[in-house]
Amino acid sequence: GASLRRIIREARVRAVSERSVVRTSLQAFMEPIAENDQILKLFLREGSVGSPELRAAVERQLVFFEDELEIDLRRFAELRNHRLEEPHLAARATTRIVFAMATRSLDLPPAERTRLVEETVVMLRMILLGARAFRSTHGETERPPSSKRKRSPRHQIGRAHV
Repeated sequence: GASLRRIIREARVRAVSERSVVRTSLQAFMEPIAENDQILKLFLREGSVGSPELRAAVERQLVFFEDELEIDLRRFAELRNHRLEEPHLAARATTRIVFAMATRSLDLPPAERTRLVEETVVMLRMILLGARAFRSTHGETERPPSSKRKRSPRHQIGRAHV
């Protein structure tokens, strides 16, 4: 968890200073895979095929990342004065696509990994553009039970601001 959180933190820092938040964040996440980071590779593999306990631990980390990404998406939308529907679903879709893509990329040669990153950038942009354009007819959907835990004050961002 700590290694993966460090990677995510670095991606956030780089994303703020770069033009393409999606591309920069994804590249920051993929660099340790290219550098043969065994902890990240273990995390990705065990999240798909590990024991029930390891899969549950990976799921907890993914929910943590979804929560963090939701906060970032809300902040970016607010800063840019954009509307953003269902930010928790956009964060969940993004996290799950990146996890699946990263797992798939583990054994790919560098050229194929680069192609997969480019495809994933397009997918993630489509999700974000869709979250801006989507008009929910029923208000925000219910958050899944795994995300209904009590949050710290830094997680308290009102939904009405987006």
